[in-house]
Amino acid sequence: ALQQYIQKQEKHVLPRLVSPPTFIFYWALLGFLFIICCFAWWEEIPIYVTGSGIVPEHGLSVTSKPNEATVLVFLPANLSSRARVEPSMQLQIGITGPTFTGRVKKVEPGIISPAEVYTRYQIGRSGAQVITQPSIVLIVGVRPPFSSHVYAGSIVHARVQIGSRRVLSLLSGLDGL
Repeated sequence: ALQQYIQKQEKHVLPRLVSPPTFIFYWALLGFLFIICCFAWWEEIPIYVTGSGIVPEHGLSVTSKPNEATVLVFLPANLSSRARVEPSMQLQIGITGPTFTGRVKKVEPGIISPAEVYTRYQIGRSGAQVITQPSIVLIVGVRPPFSSHVYAGSIVHARVQIGSRRVLSLLSGLDGL
């Protein structure tokens, strides 16, 4: 009877490892990490590729709008499966020239050589530094338009969005998810 009385009087005291404010902080931190993981799971970032282009000296018949200039953009041949008509792109004339927004009007079928580009689009040999390898050709309409006569034959640097990928794919090991 005495042992039972002593056992009832004993209180089981758990060690106090974490104070209540710290405990709440860790739960809030866990919730915040969960929200970030959900964001990384669903959010996508765009994939860009750079290309070169040229403002043709002769107008192309693809863009029928009178207030739209035309630019030829050349992308590497290995991107032929990813080029689409929808994406918009950023174009810059020269290295320090003005920047424009363009929209792909047409993707020329097939891969063409630099020599074929010169003959098909009547580009002078000044464009030789733009086209050095087999490429795919994007015909781009530029808005707001610029004076095609002023920039005819000018080199254009393009930044084209070719797709997107999930934020999680940036972490090694999680890119398969």
